[in-house]
Parts: sequence; C-alpha cells; structure tokens
Amino acid sequence: MLKVERLKRADMKNEGLKAEKLKEEGYLFPFEKLQVWQLAKGLSIAIYNISKKFPSNEQYGLTSQMTRAVISVASNLAEGSSRMSRKDQAHFSQIAYGSLMEVACQLNIAKELGF
Repeated sequence: MLKVERLKRADMKNEGLKAEKLKEEGYLFPFEKLQVWQLAKGLSIAIYNISKKFPSNEQYGLTSQMTRAVISVASNLAEGSSRMSRKDQAHFSQIAYGSLMEVACQLNIAKELGF
C-alpha cells in the first residue's frame, strides 16, 4: 500500500510540474499547444466573422449550423487530447474531421447562395 501512495504522490508532483511548464509557456491547457487546435480555433473565429455577414433570415439556419460545426472541430480536438489511449484520441480526431467536412460543405453552399 505504501508503494501505491508514493506512486500517487509522484504522479501528482509530475502533473504539477507539467502545469507550471504550461503556464511558463503561456498556456493554461495542454491542447492549446497543439498546432491543429490553434488552426481550428482560428477557423472558428473566421467562420463567426464571415457568418455575421449572412442575411438575418439565416440566423437559425445555415449560420447556426456552421457555427456549431466549426466549434465542434476545436472542441473535439481538445477533448481528444485529454484521452489516454491512442484509440480514443483518434476517435475524437475523426469526429473533428467530420465536423470540418460539414463546415466545408456549408461554406460551399453559402458561396453558391451568394452570401
């Protein structure tokens, strides 16, 4: 039992050191270091800015669908980064990619509609 307690304490200390290093680098969470997450976040901001220019009658249609899908990309990348197994991480990356394809489709439609 004593060995288990020492391992738990060592693990907690290691997590504390990781958190300190993240703060030193200007990050609060580990996923913020991921370049793909940073790109997804930038895309989210761009889509929100683009969708502001859509007609007001699209607020609950295409605009809502696009913003929810684009937020899902960054969110799933962040959630997947917290998973311990590669299989779980890959699963969330696949979901993020699916959401990204939704956004691409919706942008295509918006362009053809002249938005």
